Amino acid sequence: MPIRRQSVEDVIEDLEQLLRSSEPGSTVPVEQLKTACSTLAVLNRRFLRTVRISDNYQTQVRSLVDELKEALAKIRTMKGVMHICSSCKQISADSEEWQPLDVYIAKRTDTRFSHGMCPDCAKRLYGDFIPQVPATEDAAKEAEPSAEAGDRAGEIDLKDPVVARFLPVVNDPLLADKALHGDVTELFHKYLRLQRRLKRIAEISDRYQAEFRRAKADQDWSMHGDPLTGLSNRIAFMETLEIERLSGLDSGKLPALVSLRVANLRAVNQAHGLAAGDQAIKVAAATLRAAVPDLRQRARWKGALLVALFPADAAQPASTRVAQLSQAAKTAGETMSPKAVFEVGWAALRAGDTLDTWLARAGAE
Repeated sequence: MPIRRQSVEDVIEDLEQLLRSSEPGSTVPVEQLKTACSTLAVLNRRFLRTVRISDNYQTQVRSLVDELKEALAKIRTMKGVMHICSSCKQISADSEEWQPLDVYIAKRTDTRFSHGMCPDCAKRLYGDFIPQVPATEDAAKEAEPSAEAGDRAGEIDLKDPVVARFLPVVNDPLLADKALHGDVTELFHKYLRLQRRLKRIAEISDRYQAEFRRAKADQDWSMHGDPLTGLSNRIAFMETLEIERLSGLDSGKLPALVSLRVANLRAVNQAHGLAAGDQAIKVAAATLRAAVPDLRQRARWKGALLVALFPADAAQPASTRVAQLSQAAKTAGETMSPKAVFEVGWAALRAGDTLDTWLARAGAE
């Protein structure tokens, strides 16, 4: 007899059939009684478990109903008629106690308040500290605020929590005759003066820091840059050159070193002056800058000699880039007045190259 598929009604029906089929004085098979009893025991456990689950659900439902009733009671309390003072806007909590509106609502709901100040109240209570914006350009030209008002205008921070908290107190005419109102007002104005001083100190500090950063950048450039060409100088380029040499030898991607020389610089200086020679060097630097965008990979090596690095690039071999640079340098030199002669040399890095041998093969000795 499959126990799990039987219900209580099935077990009772089986027992009734067993009793009807039994004759008076006969015995009932023990196995059938054992099966019926075990089935009833299993069904009874299932029934008790179902009752416990049902009781748990009912408890949760009752708790939820209680919470809903409590929330509904709060809502009904807020929906009721409330007495509010027409002057100070306090709420009558009962026949004797009056509470501020925010306190009254916070005690009866989950609402919390944060102090702030609307533009109208800020203008009404502390208008001297708020800059007035003229309606038209003509009005702006005609407006001539006093030095004191101009000094204070815009310096007060209405978002400051201290200002937002005490500004209404200081400027409330109903509190002017209170004993401590004068002391509070004096302390508040001291706070505003300190706030303005801190603001000015921060501005001065920011200005000094900006000047320091500019000075440091100028110092770094003086150590690593060439003022005439705007390229890196020899010291900075030596560091880059050594790093690229070691990296190329290690990876097998060998870069190329390119030199660009103003071949007739001495003749230009003698015939047209040093300014013409400097202009020729600047044109050569501009040509090299167009071919090598990375500042770290181009430099003025010495005098009329400029150098640059062409990293290993399968898409555009160094020989192709050198040919393009040579053509651009030739065109730039011919268009100058007086004309300049630019010579281009280059050498790809080889295994076993030192800096000196690599520079010598590229024409940068």
